[in-house]
Amino acid sequence: MHLPLNPVLKRGAIFIWHKYEKLDDPALAGQTKAKFAVILSGSSLDDPLIFLLTTSEKPKHLQAKFPEDLFNVAAGTYNFFQQNTIIDVSAAGELDVDRDAFETLYDDGEVAYKGALSEADVEKLVHKIVACPRVNRKFKRLLTG
Repeated sequence: MHLPLNPVLKRGAIFIWHKYEKLDDPALAGQTKAKFAVILSGSSLDDPLIFLLTTSEKPKHLQAKFPEDLFNVAAGTYNFFQQNTIIDVSAAGELDVDRDAFETLYDDGEVAYKGALSEADVEKLVHKIVACPRVNRKFKRLLTG
């Protein structure tokens, strides 16, 4: 049994998408992979829902073209992130999902609520997104309301 979606669906909520299909790694073409999604939408009523994906820290991230775009979360900071985790803020505003489709995925167990970033981390994440020159200004205005 899981919590109802509306109370947990807020900015900073973390969901695990068990079979995420839109992977950007060519080696995984046609496959699915479990991915953590961070909700950026400010209300559970938003449609579509805007989110960012996380990734585990890898050596390639040490050589990132824009390291200032990476929001780092140390392993163990949250019980749902067992490894050092990165959120690339430059992708903010690029990923969305229809609200009803997300609710269906949640009800079917394809997406599960894992917890939420602290208010301080949500504030830092939003600040980093707003400061990123690679994020669309229209999305920044939407994000900061």
